[in-house]
Amino acid sequence: MKKTTIILTALLLLVFAVGTGAETLTRQDQSIYGHKTFENEATFSDTATFEGAVIGINRYSTVFYVDSNTGHNSPGNYGTTYLKPFASIAYALTQANASKGDIIYVLPNHSEDLDAANDAISGATGVAVIGLGLGQNRGTVNWTAAAATWLVNTADFKIENLVLDMTGYASGVTAGIDVDAPGFILKNCEVIISDSLSGVSKAINAESANADRLRIANNFFNGYAGVSSGVSSAISFGSTQPQDVQITGNRIIGYFLQAPIYKTAAITDYFEYNNEITDAYVTSRTDNGNLPHREASDGRKGSFTVDVDFSSTAWNRYGYPCTHEIIDVTGLNRITILAEVESGVSDPASAGASGLIYVGYSGASDFLWLGTILNDLDTGEIWIYGAPGAAVVYDQETRLGAASGTTTASPFKTFISNDTDIGYALSGGTPTSGIIRFKVDYEPLEEGAYAKASSGTTL
Repeated sequence: MKKTTIILTALLLLVFAVGTGAETLTRQDQSIYGHKTFENEATFSDTATFEGAVIGINRYSTVFYVDSNTGHNSPGNYGTTYLKPFASIAYALTQANASKGDIIYVLPNHSEDLDAANDAISGATGVAVIGLGLGQNRGTVNWTAAAATWLVNTADFKIENLVLDMTGYASGVTAGIDVDAPGFILKNCEVIISDSLSGVSKAINAESANADRLRIANNFFNGYAGVSSGVSSAISFGSTQPQDVQITGNRIIGYFLQAPIYKTAAITDYFEYNNEITDAYVTSRTDNGNLPHREASDGRKGSFTVDVDFSSTAWNRYGYPCTHEIIDVTGLNRITILAEVESGVSDPASAGASGLIYVGYSGASDFLWLGTILNDLDTGEIWIYGAPGAAVVYDQETRLGAASGTTTASPFKTFISNDTDIGYALSGGTPTSGIIRFKVDYEPLEEGAYAKASSGTTL
């Protein structure tokens, strides 16, 4: 009979039996699951099948697999290969080892429901839950009860590349992920926070002083912006503040009753950068006035967008000079603004060229933009500084645009502002629909300087 001989050293991954001489596997032993090791020469009497095993050096950490379609929540020969996975993330977390760097891989098309408080618990320090797959093919966790939560109660826990659907309970979920330990990382996930019928009050509840070193990066907080679905905030900080918080590269969309990122006090060592935030709730309030910016400037640049939505009845659309703030400036900053028409502005009250919009220093008459004709603002157009009516489609490559087909100018307006806010005013027009988006970059030129979107605007 043909024999296959494999000589493995003590450093090889597979763990089986230890003996003083050669090890021989009978036929019933030929299928091997999990971690086995051969510390001596192993002889296979026939073809040996390694089910999902990886041959390599011994690992310090353990890798687990989760799949609701084929898995079972049983420790016996389950969990450590993708062919015999666990059925739920919640169960896999109970098997993970603390401070070993264990990883739980969630296979594509996995689906799991959380229907009670602390239904999933991080459980062990230093564990990562990572979804495999792309887009809607990624594993999904569904919140299906008001009290359903994923509790993070151990340090240095990471959730990455999953779809987190928090809209599964019609009356609304109270808090999606409850962060009560330092070093939590949420990365590259789609967090569905609301639809037209229901939503989560607080998607990430970081209202604990224990939530230090929080990192929220490159996620899509996907909310329904048309009406309120009971969403207070995507990320919420309470009166007891954590320290060392970074919120970067996220897209946050929704109708927020408090604020997209809600803070009631300053956070020590807080950094927020390159987030795209759209808030359809435009009633004037102070809660969102402290974002987006870093609390104490470290000299690095920041950016944000501000939408002026003329369809909202909450806006007072009249006034002169520039009394409607869109950018709140603290200290000395170099600011660059690009004003782009997100959707065409309709101004039925203006006749011909009479309806103009101006942008300038709040409360002053020295305008940055002298004005542009409201009825000429169509979707995709860009304002050009200094010439009323000069709203043009600009060249994406050269960043140049032509006003009235003859003038070439940069669509970017750069200026120095020393503690002076920026606002807008209307003259001779009353627009009733359309959105103008101001894309703002700022560079602090002194300690403690920053710029942010003013309260009451649509971020």
